[in-house]
Amino acid sequence: MPAWVIPAIIGGIVGGSALYSGYRSKRALEQGGNAARDAAYSNADDLRNLAGLNSAGYLEAGAVNAAAIRNVGDMNATAIERETLRNMLMYGLQAGEDRRRFVINQRRFSGGVRAASTGSGLQANTGSPLHFLNAQVDLSIRERRYGDIKTYWSLRNMQESGDDRAFLTRYTAEQQASVVEFNSALQAELSYAEAMNRATALE
Repeated sequence: MPAWVIPAIIGGIVGGSALYSGYRSKRALEQGGNAARDAAYSNADDLRNLAGLNSAGYLEAGAVNAAAIRNVGDMNATAIERETLRNMLMYGLQAGEDRRRFVINQRRFSGGVRAASTGSGLQANTGSPLHFLNAQVDLSIRERRYGDIKTYWSLRNMQESGDDRAFLTRYTAEQQASVVEFNSALQAELSYAEAMNRATALE
């Protein structure tokens, strides 16, 4: 065998081996690229699914928190209304008792005036002490009417004040609940949009 044949055979073997190694490397790179691409698409799909779940979670949490705020606000407002009613009942009871005693005292005073006039023979409207006593009776009647008007307006003011406080309590709770719902919706939207962008970038 000529001397040049052996190096030629060896060169052919080495060259063929290099070609085969290059082919295998290229094939491995393609397979690796396909696997990476498949993994990226899979991760993107997972990210989209999680984004939907996260978005729904934000909305649900916002709804629960808002409902709790409204519930507490309504309970506080109801407590204010009940407290106002109790105060009105107590005030009305006290005012009724004061009026009853006032009427009793007025009748006693009037009886005393009548007894004095029949016993002494004094005439009314003559500048006598009896005229002064009659004037005091008229004054007590006006005071009783003033007390009745004062009681009416006091009870009405108590009711309106309680209604206003209850309304403001419910209104404040409603505004807070609305803010919570808005923030939850915004957070859900931003989270979903961010996840969609990341999923697109993965692909």
